[in-house]
Amino acid sequence: MTCLIYGDEDVCITAYDLAFILATCGYDATTSGDQILVWLDGAIYVLTYNGDAPGLAAITSAS
Repeated sequence: MTCLIYGDEDVCITAYDLAFILATCGYDATTSGDQILVWLDGAIYVLTYNGDAPGLAAITSAS
């Protein structure tokens, strides 16, 4: 997942767009407001769009 998130940049992407990309790649992802929740290996990760910073989002662990 980190390769997908940090390997690309798109300042026009929305949380919904990123969740769709992740789901298409087989991740259990959904939006929650302006964030994306990803369930992976029993943990929940929160992805927050990071604007002009490198990559598509910042990843933090919620569990």
